[in-house]
Amino acid sequence: MRIRRIEICDINGAAQVHEAVFPRQLLSKEWIESNVRAYPRVYYFIAENDENRIVGFIHWIQKSGFRQQVVLELEQIGVLPECQGGGLGTRLISETLRHIQADLEHRQASLKHIMVTTRADNSAQRLYRKVLGAEIEATLTDLYSADEVVMIARNVDILPVHLDSDRKIDRSVTWMELSSLRQIGEVQGDILTLEDAPKNYSESRRVGTLEIRPEYQDGLDGIEVGQTIVVLFWLHESKREILKVHPRGNTSNPLRGVFSTRSPVRPNPIAISELQVLAVNGNSLRVSGLDVLNGTPIIDVKKKIGTS
Repeated sequence: MRIRRIEICDINGAAQVHEAVFPRQLLSKEWIESNVRAYPRVYYFIAENDENRIVGFIHWIQKSGFRQQVVLELEQIGVLPECQGGGLGTRLISETLRHIQADLEHRQASLKHIMVTTRADNSAQRLYRKVLGAEIEATLTDLYSADEVVMIARNVDILPVHLDSDRKIDRSVTWMELSSLRQIGEVQGDILTLEDAPKNYSESRRVGTLEIRPEYQDGLDGIEVGQTIVVLFWLHESKREILKVHPRGNTSNPLRGVFSTRSPVRPNPIAISELQVLAVNGNSLRVSGLDVLNGTPIIDVKKKIGTS
């Protein structure tokens, strides 16, 4: 199961979940689309299974303007009935909050309180109490279809992540602060640490796979074995606040501004590599010359200038 930020192409699938979970609410597609387009006030995420079917969603809202200390509301969470009871609701809350916290830190803000409103008879109160530490602070009679309770988790710092120890958080959403920037795939390779990564693609013989998301597979038409392609990556492990580095990580080299180097440390950690295509298999490209970590998001693939 994968949890990631919603994209425009996901709206129809998310609307089907909304219709199934909230049958009294109307115009599911329009409701979701309006929220998706409201980023960064609204954070919208989906859960999709191994068949790329959307089976759940969650969206959060920043309350009363953009503040340094943010009051965040969990406005809506939904999981298809056949997928309930397996911990997906917990994952949706915990993992997406990590994305939001990183996004807020980037603009030097932090979480203060988290609130959620739910029906007074909704068993989801136990979920909000367990995952968020939220407690009921008010009851609103006959608000929507019944009485509602307002639950608040106060003075939130870094929330615990309710995950199995061997489950990695999908952080691709957090990396994409620009709402129009789309992750088109990710790297599968054997470079697991920054220390193991080659300094750049021209020095690398490492082989791996560019897994392009199925919805972008048509964009690979024309790529052939033997070609050199230019790939743009989003370096998710890079620090973004450092502006001067020792070139190539060698402290004997004088400090220089990151814009005059190829350092992965930079405000917008975009990397460019020229890779040789070894094999093409559907939405997967086997390539050599990798110099980025396993799991690195891919944001674009281009032909190399001067190639056919």
